Amino acid sequence: MVPVGMASRISMFHGTAARGWKGLDSLYFFMNPTPVYEVTFLDKLPADQTCGAGKSSHEVANYIQRAIAAKLGYECTSYTRKDKYMALAGNHGSMY
Repeated sequence: MVPVGMASRISMFHGTAARGWKGLDSLYFFMNPTPVYEVTFLDKLPADQTCGAGKSSHEVANYIQRAIAAKLGYECTSYTRKDKYMALAGNHGSMY
């Protein structure tokens, strides 16, 4: 497994609605006049960090997230998906 990090830079429209109707997110995202996409291929995942070595899928995903963040210069937080949705949308990420 080879992790891939992708960073995008946009100049005008941010298609990231956290609440409400999300149908126009892609339209706003693609309306940017000069988007920049940077693709970074990381090193192959070590065998001892895979599900085949007994790691859970959550452990593997967290390892990959930390590796991508370190390579792209981001800082990982301890927020869970539910924490992020509560901060952005006031719910746990469910439609209801």
